[in-house]
Amino acid sequence: IDTGKVKPICVKPPRYGPHEQRVITRLVEQLEEKGIVEDDDGPWGSQIVLASKPSQGHVHWSQFVFRLCVSYRKLNEVTRPFAFPVMRCDDAAEKAGDAAYFITMDLDAGYWQVNMRASARAKTAFYTPR
Repeated sequence: IDTGKVKPICVKPPRYGPHEQRVITRLVEQLEEKGIVEDDDGPWGSQIVLASKPSQGHVHWSQFVFRLCVSYRKLNEVTRPFAFPVMRCDDAAEKAGDAAYFITMDLDAGYWQVNMRASARAKTAFYTPR
């Protein structure tokens, strides 16, 4: 995450409601148990946003299943764009040619499992109710 010489950006600590606090705490604890996130006390900080999974109209709001998302809008504003040509899906399938076997992966926690350089880790910090 190349931010050049920009001073660290830290959003105002958010005020989460009681239900949000319980949900966020539970989701963060699950990520901690898996060793995916860790405590940080650096100068960077972003806000957590809960996104409800789709098709839950029949469920009471207290039973919703949420995704833990982080709003990196402020960080993205100062990050130098990284242009990497991503191959189109149909081109990638053509390039596989006459292969007999294909392997796919479905990560347990999506982008939480993307490795990054040690210098970038602090920039991805986020606030929890704790």
